[in-house]
Amino acid sequence: MREKVVDFFILAFFLFGLFYLVKNLFFSPYGLKKVAEYRENIENLRLLTEIEKNKTEALRRRYNLLLTARNETLRAFVRDYLFMVENDTLLYLNSELKRP
Repeated sequence: MREKVVDFFILAFFLFGLFYLVKNLFFSPYGLKKVAEYRENIENLRLLTEIEKNKTEALRRRYNLLLTARNETLRAFVRDYLFMVENDTLLYLNSELKRP
């Protein structure tokens, strides 16, 4: 007799949970439409994350290329920088030496 009562309470608890789930899915403002909207937003965020991951990977490859060709990159940067400086201008590099 006691086991039947326990089984009845377990079944009643399960049915109440199922009823509550169905009620919330169909009759609440956060129903199936909201779930579909959340799913669409999650998919859009996944696509944006994938795009940003691809951009990051491209930047990482470019940075690694610059690191492997450090001297050539520095040479090109200095050449372009010195092209912008006027003639007869004294340039100081950042160092621990005192400037006159």
